[in-house]
Amino acid sequence: MRLLRALASEAASLDRLSREMLRERIVRALDGKIHAPSRLVDAALKPPHVDDPDTHSGRPLTLEDPDPWPEAVQAASLLDELEAVFLRFVVLPEGAAAAVALWWKWRSVSISAKSAIQPPSA
Repeated sequence: MRLLRALASEAASLDRLSREMLRERIVRALDGKIHAPSRLVDAALKPPHVDDPDTHSGRPLTLEDPDPWPEAVQAASLLDELEAVFLRFVVLPEGAAAAVALWWKWRSVSISAKSAIQPPSA
């Protein structure tokens, strides 16, 4: 255990690839000597929690709320345009593009307008 802890502290300074290579060597060395060596090694070699570009993928994504569309949108023409886009880029059975366009519109309305739709007051 002491040796595994020492290797783990040394592994903290390694890049991801070197840490993975070390992990493989330790697992092979422990194989047959202890039950589930990979689980034990994974627990010991957990990557450090630092803002290292090597341990993360990408960067944080920050989205701003969009501005409302300046004029009223005609639902029928919007659905026609959505259907045309689906027909252009997706292979679908006959009639499915219209169904997908309706579903797409329903999802966007139900997500964005849930708080704006209020039941009638008594």
